[in-house]
Amino acid sequence: MSHQKAGKYACYEFERKFFLNELPSSLNDSQEYKEIEDKYFLGTNLRLRIIRNPAGEITDRKFTQKYVPAKSTFSKTIITNMYILKNDADFFSQIPGAKILKRRYKYIYGKYIFTIDQFLKPIADLILAEIEFENEQEMENFVPPLDWQEVTEKKEYSGGHIALSGNRKGVNNIED
Repeated sequence: MSHQKAGKYACYEFERKFFLNELPSSLNDSQEYKEIEDKYFLGTNLRLRIIRNPAGEITDRKFTQKYVPAKSTFSKTIITNMYILKNDADFFSQIPGAKILKRRYKYIYGKYIFTIDQFLKPIADLILAEIEFENEQEMENFVPPLDWQEVTEKKEYSGGHIALSGNRKGVNNIED
């Protein structure tokens, strides 16, 4: 997440997203990941995120609003995170929504740090890589690995869409 303010509490997020056919081999047996459960609330730009370590212990709880501002793209969003306590997470978890479960790995490529998400539910084995930038120019100048297929502007690869669709329809069709 950028430190560029988009309001009193919100920040801009500059990111690009890529579809991977498989997990990078260096991560295949890695136990260095976070398990993330996201619950997207229907008809909103809100989600509840519960983060666990590999032992299953909760390390963070976040309530997040993320959206694409007018005249923007999926690569430049506005995000507001609020870290919350257990009782707050318990309250929000009672609201109807759609969930995803994924493992998030850190992956270093040259001087860049990616997060690689290996989805477990509802679409098992979908693998997406994301990279965040401090500003729009840095994002636009980035040259990704050649064998990665960019899906930044494809809505069907957003977390909310994956949670709500719950299937692979459209997700593996990365052609325009």
